[in-house]
Amino acid sequence: MTGTSKLKDPRTCRIFFSSPFGGMEEEREELTRKYFPQIHHLCNSRGIQFVAVDMRWGITSEAAENAQTVSICLRELDRCDIFVGFYGQRYGWHGIDNKNIQRNIDNAMGRYPWLEDFRDRSVTELEFVHGHLNNPGALPACICFRDKSYDEERASILEISGDDKGAKRYQSEGDEASRRLASLQDRIHDTRDKTLAVHMDYLNPKEGAKHMFTAIWEHLNNVMLTRDGDEAESERLLELADHHAFMASRQALYIGGDHYFQQLNTVLSSGITEKVVLVAEAGQGKSSLLANWVSQAQNSDPTAIVAYHFIGSSKDSSTKTNILKRLTTEITEALPEKKQESSESKTQDTAKSTDSEGKKPAVEDTGKNKGQGDQGEVTLEDTDQDSKGSVESSKEKEDGSKDKADTNNNSEKDNNKKSEKSKDVREMMTLLMGELDRARTEGKVVVIVIDGLDKIEETFGKIAKPVSWLPDKIPDNVKIVVSVLDTEPDIIEELVTARKYRKITLGGLQLEDRTQICERTLKESGKELSKQQLQRIVDKDQTENALFLKIIIAELSVFGSFRKLDEKIDDLLTSNSIRDLCVKVLERLESDYNTAQQPDLVQEVLKLLQVSHEGLTETELKEILDLSPHVWSPLYFALEQYVVVQSGLISFAFSELGKAVAERYLNLTEDRSASAKCLISYFDKKRKAFDISPTPAKSLLRRPAMELSWLQKQIDDKDGLTTTLSDLLMFHFLIGKNEYELFELWKSTDHTFTDIADMYVKSFDKALVEVYCLEKDGLIEPRDRSKPPGQRLLFLLENVRFFMDMASCIEGSIRTLKRITQLLENLEGKWKEESQRLELLAEHQYYLACSDCDSGNYKRGEELHKKVMKYWRTGVQSGEIDKKLGEERMAWCYNGLGLTHYYQKQYIEGEMMFRDSLAIHEKHKNIRNAADCWTNIGLIKLGLKKPKEAIKIFEEALRLYEEHYFDSVPHSIGNVYTNLALAYRRDHQLDQAEEFYQKSLELKINAVGSEHPIVATAYMNLGTLYMFRKNYVKVQQFTEKALHIYKINQLHGDHRSYWQCKENMANCLLKQNKIEEAEPYFWDVFDVQIRLGFMADCLPYVHHTIAGHYITNDQFDKADRILTALSHCKERRKAKTFYLLDILDQQNPRSDVNPRPREETLEYGMELFPRDKDLFEQKVRVHLVARGDLEGLEEFLTARGSEAEIYEQVVGWCEEEGKPGIAAEVIDRALHKFPDNQMLIGKSVSVWCSVKQFEKALPLVQQLDSEGVHSDEVRLKCARTLHHCSENEAAYQWLKKLLTSIGSLSDEMKKEVEALKEKMDAEAKL
Repeated sequence: MTGTSKLKDPRTCRIFFSSPFGGMEEEREELTRKYFPQIHHLCNSRGIQFVAVDMRWGITSEAAENAQTVSICLRELDRCDIFVGFYGQRYGWHGIDNKNIQRNIDNAMGRYPWLEDFRDRSVTELEFVHGHLNNPGALPACICFRDKSYDEERASILEISGDDKGAKRYQSEGDEASRRLASLQDRIHDTRDKTLAVHMDYLNPKEGAKHMFTAIWEHLNNVMLTRDGDEAESERLLELADHHAFMASRQALYIGGDHYFQQLNTVLSSGITEKVVLVAEAGQGKSSLLANWVSQAQNSDPTAIVAYHFIGSSKDSSTKTNILKRLTTEITEALPEKKQESSESKTQDTAKSTDSEGKKPAVEDTGKNKGQGDQGEVTLEDTDQDSKGSVESSKEKEDGSKDKADTNNNSEKDNNKKSEKSKDVREMMTLLMGELDRARTEGKVVVIVIDGLDKIEETFGKIAKPVSWLPDKIPDNVKIVVSVLDTEPDIIEELVTARKYRKITLGGLQLEDRTQICERTLKESGKELSKQQLQRIVDKDQTENALFLKIIIAELSVFGSFRKLDEKIDDLLTSNSIRDLCVKVLERLESDYNTAQQPDLVQEVLKLLQVSHEGLTETELKEILDLSPHVWSPLYFALEQYVVVQSGLISFAFSELGKAVAERYLNLTEDRSASAKCLISYFDKKRKAFDISPTPAKSLLRRPAMELSWLQKQIDDKDGLTTTLSDLLMFHFLIGKNEYELFELWKSTDHTFTDIADMYVKSFDKALVEVYCLEKDGLIEPRDRSKPPGQRLLFLLENVRFFMDMASCIEGSIRTLKRITQLLENLEGKWKEESQRLELLAEHQYYLACSDCDSGNYKRGEELHKKVMKYWRTGVQSGEIDKKLGEERMAWCYNGLGLTHYYQKQYIEGEMMFRDSLAIHEKHKNIRNAADCWTNIGLIKLGLKKPKEAIKIFEEALRLYEEHYFDSVPHSIGNVYTNLALAYRRDHQLDQAEEFYQKSLELKINAVGSEHPIVATAYMNLGTLYMFRKNYVKVQQFTEKALHIYKINQLHGDHRSYWQCKENMANCLLKQNKIEEAEPYFWDVFDVQIRLGFMADCLPYVHHTIAGHYITNDQFDKADRILTALSHCKERRKAKTFYLLDILDQQNPRSDVNPRPREETLEYGMELFPRDKDLFEQKVRVHLVARGDLEGLEEFLTARGSEAEIYEQVVGWCEEEGKPGIAAEVIDRALHKFPDNQMLIGKSVSVWCSVKQFEKALPLVQQLDSEGVHSDEVRLKCARTLHHCSENEAAYQWLKKLLTSIGSLSDEMKKEVEALKEKMDAEAKL
């Protein structure tokens, strides 16, 4: 037996079954019912799809009328991997005089010219000839002929029953047909050694079906579905075959590239490193250009190594890791000295994913670092500035909003799963660079060609750095040529500007090129245009675009009426865009392929392709629409040039066709919804068919997971989407693919993430019970009986915990972690490796401790951290735990304890813990965790009011993060931007702060979308910044955005970030005197602060302002409640708290029965804030002066050791309170203490003048130095005193001082001065 051992499509096994239509139904039934399911199972187990191609299920009238049956059958056979033919006594449809058959052959001759010699044969024999006899052994074949006796017996029975028509199915059509069948049998027998098997006389349909199945089964098991030799090498050859096929499809009829070839050839001839990027519009032929140039480059310099990769040409060709892996492998293969271990096999462990039921969870090394999101907030302190006098002011600064710092918990296992993917890419880059260096050593030039950078499957989504995976600094023996669409400005900017690639822009087709393409392409299909017709086409401006021209030629190639050709050309040329042309294509497809039985075939197929998320396979389309091969195949072949097939999935080859389909068939919402529901129904059945154990391969889960979720979101089916996403297997696939996309899908359901956690835990418990019962009853067999169901399914819960962390849902994390720890505890004695169970339990207890701290339960978190720390330390000391592992886990605990201290503002203790953690991570070179520690140490420095030190530390953390995440910018880097901004803001560098806040905001929106809670944090911080700039309108805008995000994410009102944001809003509104608007926000926040004990994180300014408002409006109970709570908060109470409490008591005195506790009194406030001016004034004015308590006042002032300035101030308050007598006594006693103090003497003059005791004032005036008195009031009082005592000359001297500065005096004082002068002038005249 000969024949290929490879599948034509590595993902699909197609087997062609050929027989006459009549008389062979029983074999087909036996195959379909009994044997096809076994072949399906075998293929599925190898990740391959089985397709049985059977063209005998009926020929449509349209296919017969168009005479395409033969062409369709043979083209389908070309796609197949095995030919199976079986015959009875009936020869089949044939006839040299049959016009229909001859038309069929005529239509197929262009592709199959050998048919000319077989015009008198049956269609079935034509299939036998094409499938085997034309080239025996080229295609694996099994051919069986049924024994004549069976047919004779069946025919006889049917004739006796009167069914003459049925009997004919088992009888030859005549002597000529019998001779042709005998000839066919002889030729088959002669070539039997080139087949899988030949059976010349099987007895009955069951025996025949069994023979066919046996031959197929043995070939699949022993040849076609096995890989000879090294598996990695087989994979390489499969991939290489895909690229060759892709190149071949792009190399035919390529015209117009000479100019670009010349430019690219300079790359080869250059003796230095060359880097080139081809940029083109879609459809301009960049892939064709490179496919042809690669061949040219290989031929022009056979010594050069040309490693090429066409992204999108095969199943895995679009992943960064596989691109690098394939390039490395091809370079290794081309080098003269092959390594014993290929670069590919070296990296198999890197590329391998962890088994879902293995020791590690399916999503391994995943999750944001605990605390990486919105952990703990640093509040702006209402610290008071020193006043110039000896008493400090209690007036709060107008910058009382909170900003949030982003803290980091360590967890190597809990680091974002993208870390591992980055690691894979980094390792492959290193291997590639190693091979490039080896090639340089061997004196080899290496040309790397990568086509289609715009098609990269981006694992990191929007947070990816453009082409970061593509090595930049390369040896001088290397040339790189890449291509990209002009719709990718970020990639082009990175390559051209940052990496200095030479840019070659592909222009439109020249007139001569267009002409040649038209002529040669049409000639291939046996068509030719007149000069005038050709000229009309190439003169159309739009035909400069290769895709536009290609569509026009394709449409003319299938047009059959020569007389109407001009009309057809005119119709096509009315199109002014590719989309217009696509509409013409759709109209033609509808006309050609809609049938009487299926009048909407084209519409239905194209609608399903358009609404699908990833595309659809042939099998999916045929099953959904119940299409027979004769209906499907003609349409598929007609669509071939308009679709692409990648990994078996059919999708539109260019976006304009998809848009045309949407506009023509899906313009109405109900049309799109109907198509989506059709797909949903199909894939939901697939989803329900999966069993949780053993966990299906992700390749099987992909289709329902990817299609269902996006389709349900598309039509806003929230219930359906909830069902899909809460399915643990769908969740397992989706979180492994992209957790950010899963996050957005869940958000569209309107469920809270706490509810989502509960759903998953409930689903897990249900699955656990089901698996246990099924295994107990022997209905399913586990892969490893040594592992109980709970152990095997644990990875699902671990994924949920990671997802809750990523969603910043602390309560969801806690609930999931409690279930995980409970499960691990319950598995004691059932887990084969007890040490492994204990280690996992300790890890998840660590996560739980972190979540406790996140929720503000510091005591419980600290206790759990210490418990876990003890476990790891004891294990390391006893040798029961690997030292490196134990030390790393201890480092986590140090970091967790550090955060516990940090949250409680125990900064010194926190820094010690962080530095202990850092030392271990640096020892073991854990870059990411070391960056976390530096971040947290930076926050400690902020807490210690050392912003400059913090900035340097955050910069080091940022450097480490960027080194670790070299190919992406995850939102964890945005957290560092936040902290840098916070440090700059604390250092009063507001412009730099805003720059980093904006960077953080943009990055986080890019990473997680605009409505994730971490984006709210960014808005909140920007609001704080603008609070410092006193731009309260901006503050309100940013804060409203943050509140909106928290609201739509349904954060609980107790969530720290949410209530702090509300307090910021209250603060902002108060700054704008919008007190009534601020009140609801305040009371929401105040309730949480009291109930949960968070007064230490409040904004005192907000509390004071609201309380002051209530005092002013006689709402004394509310004011009392606020101020009492604040007075008992050691961290946040201020002098103003006690000041307002005293004002409250003055306006609403408490009874003697219920006096205010001492801790809430003015006296206690003065003990805490002894130098506060407002408290001092309140005590003197209200409690002593207003009550006339002179002795108490003197005692109070003496006890304070008051200076002269204080006495002057007290005297002023006495005057303001209308107590001149007390003022005189106070100033008199002050002068006894400070007899030479000019300020007090002047004040004394003012007091005695006020009570008109000028005689007492006169000697004091005489003690004053007029040059040393700067108070205009005192000068006026001195002048009056002297005038009253008839010392007019001296009075004039004092008055003169006032007159020289008359312009700066108040209006009232001006009048007094002028009046005194007039009076003195009048007296002088007398």
